[in-house]
Amino acid sequence: MVAGTEQEKALKELAREVKELQANLAKLSNDLGRHDENDRLKHLREQVRSGLDALTSRYDQLKTDSRQAIETTQQKVQERPLASLAIALGVGWILARLLRGGGGR
Repeated sequence: MVAGTEQEKALKELAREVKELQANLAKLSNDLGRHDENDRLKHLREQVRSGLDALTSRYDQLKTDSRQAIETTQQKVQERPLASLAIALGVGWILARLLRGGGGR
């Protein structure tokens, strides 16, 4: 019977080790899940930063372009004030006609 007792002890020890392994695997799986989430969060942060950088760059470019357009327009108006006034009056008249429905009133 001594051999049976030793086998029972070995089986109990093996069962304990299996449970310990299962617990370790569960913990490792949980840790890997958190690691994957952290990687995904890092990737998302990088994408957001990249998008924000692109938007900021585009905004700066648009701001520069609009300033240049304003300066060019101001130069043209200063060079030819009467032509600029005539164009402004013409555009205003066309807009008024369009907004009134274009009728012959």
